[in-house]
Amino acid sequence: MEFMAIGIVENGIHDIHKHDWDEVESKIILKPEYKGGLKGLEEFSHVEILFFLHMVKYDRESDLLGRARRNAGNPLVGIFSRRTNHRPNGIGLTVAKILEVGDDYLLLQGLDAVHGTAILDIKPYTPRVGEDAIKIPDWAKQNR
Repeated sequence: MEFMAIGIVENGIHDIHKHDWDEVESKIILKPEYKGGLKGLEEFSHVEILFFLHMVKYDRESDLLGRARRNAGNPLVGIFSRRTNHRPNGIGLTVAKILEVGDDYLLLQGLDAVHGTAILDIKPYTPRVGEDAIKIPDWAKQNR
């Protein structure tokens, strides 16, 4: 299985430590062969961004089970119940707010990816269920 980057993140953040990602503005610069591929995206408010977590590694022994945000008050849960960046396949997924759409770039707010991150895909965010139908445990609502 192989993936190729369609673009790269520019935002000036070079470390993976906790940031207030909701406030971070990032620009995705598309590779030249994808110029024009964002046409129509300006009609959406948000996008789903798939990206490669190149600065973190998954260690089964330490990452398979853990506590969300490493908070001792949170329950011990599995890797697929948390939004940690230590993923088995190193794939990140974020819903981010669109600030501006260009021919070959996308300006976003809330993308939790560092400068230089490879973008794998961009999709318009179209919720499939209503917000009132979404179930989230209390521990996962903290610092959302």
